[in-house]
Amino acid sequence: MITSLNTVCVRNMILIVDDNPVSITAARGLFKSLGISADTAESGEEALRKLRSQVYDLVLMDYMMPGMDGIETVIRLRQTEGEYFQKVPVIALTSADEADAVLQTGMNGYITKPLTKPKIKEIMETWLPNALIAGDVREPAAGNEGLPVLEGIDSAEGLRNSGSKELFIRLLGDFYKLIDIKADKAERALSAGDMRDLTVEVHALKNAARIIGASALSDSFAMLERLSEEGDTAAVKRELPAALLRYRGFKPVLKRFAEARGHKRRASVDEIAALLEKVISSLDSFNLDGADGALRALDGMIIPENCADRMERLKAHVADVAAEEAAEIAEAIIREIKTKMTIQLPHNS
Repeated sequence: MITSLNTVCVRNMILIVDDNPVSITAARGLFKSLGISADTAESGEEALRKLRSQVYDLVLMDYMMPGMDGIETVIRLRQTEGEYFQKVPVIALTSADEADAVLQTGMNGYITKPLTKPKIKEIMETWLPNALIAGDVREPAAGNEGLPVLEGIDSAEGLRNSGSKELFIRLLGDFYKLIDIKADKAERALSAGDMRDLTVEVHALKNAARIIGASALSDSFAMLERLSEEGDTAAVKRELPAALLRYRGFKPVLKRFAEARGHKRRASVDEIAALLEKVISSLDSFNLDGADGALRALDGMIIPENCADRMERLKAHVADVAAEEAAEIAEAIIREIKTKMTIQLPHNS
């Protein structure tokens, strides 16, 4: 038996484990709107670290993740000595077509993606019947009143899956930021013949597209996930380029949701560098709110034009919780701006 690494001392109600940044953001927003305390982990390894140092009443675990998947994570959790590790309920986050397989893994149950407020209510009533839900669990009103009209996206569905217009708009920006990184990852996995990595990537893309209401795109990735799981490499090679072309086609549709609005102010080199360093330190300590907050502050500042492309890549890597890549880019921006005594402002400032 594996022994507990740390004394369990801190209490949070829910731990959400998912490698998909869009899914994580949507889930955190839904729980927060209901007044429920939720913590997150972006990998099986991080989930085990948190579960061995904190007490949770319930764990929602993505079934398919890179590295240590949901099944292996639960097996290792149950091998940890102590009653808490044996009994803490673990519910799989999965799609309907994966439900039967999940029930054979030893998890306590499953809930289908995407999460919605009524589904959260069902989870709480089943596993934490005495928990207080403070917010409104009803679905947002149907229709597109006040919502953006976007080609290929059902905004009403996106609103239902996010719980609020504000969060839906944020998810559209997050989805945009990840397009190039995720598409490149899928292409590299196929080129390397790594069907497991490809399956994980298209699985995440399927769920992210479903959350924002891009159902046709989600269906394309669901088909690729099935073909990849079946090992039909020829069919994947035939179908993937068209799906990724459709995926990249959302960039012009969603770009405006990722751009900062409002007046940008002048900032000193030291101020910008301090925020970039905060991004690095926040990712190192798994503080996603801290990293997001630093990026939002940077969005309100005038950044040198020659750093604009790097800033966009930095945002994408932070959204993808790619700490090493984000740190490398942030450090490059710091070096760039510190080589000059003053920031060269854009001509149109």
